[in-house]
Amino acid sequence: MQAQSASQHSAGSTAVATTGEKAPALTDAKRDKILTYIRERFGVPDVVKLTMGALHPSTVAPGFNEAAVNVDDGKTQHSQEVLVSADSRFLILVMGAVMELKQNTPAEMTERVHETFKTGADLKLSISAFKPSPSPEFEQGTLIFDNGKTKQDRTLLRTKDGKHLILSDLYSWVWTRGSRRCTSFRPTMNPV
Repeated sequence: MQAQSASQHSAGSTAVATTGEKAPALTDAKRDKILTYIRERFGVPDVVKLTMGALHPSTVAPGFNEAAVNVDDGKTQHSQEVLVSADSRFLILVMGAVMELKQNTPAEMTERVHETFKTGADLKLSISAFKPSPSPEFEQGTLIFDNGKTKQDRTLLRTKDGKHLILSDLYSWVWTRGSRRCTSFRPTMNPV
């Protein structure tokens, strides 16, 4: 039996956890590939320093490893949690935190989003039905934000066991230079 320990950030969000398993060693080439992908996919300028911590097996999704990408623009620093599939096909940039689910109901999911992102009570949230995602470790749904004037939607990923929820797209490593870029690396929650 493997020894396992986990820590919690706050109610409803799961922090980095460790198990007796080890993730495959992250070679410099693989680390560079991940950071280059992030830099190019999200349009991170060369003046921003990106570094990546050690990979370790994810306790959220068994087919994934997790690490922190540290971002330093010379003025501010922050870390961004990332999940990388063991087969290196998918990347998830965790917005906010991984949200823990106990009941796996739409009401609980919207409550966790409100708690994690500290949204106002006037912001109405709804969740579409989940369907299979390109990764067998996750199901994919849509979170809809409605402030009464405009609506905005974001992708939600739910682990196949229904115990964790992540606000993020599932990025495929099948990406070429010149593809559509996001405006910044640090995904932000900007509901409507």
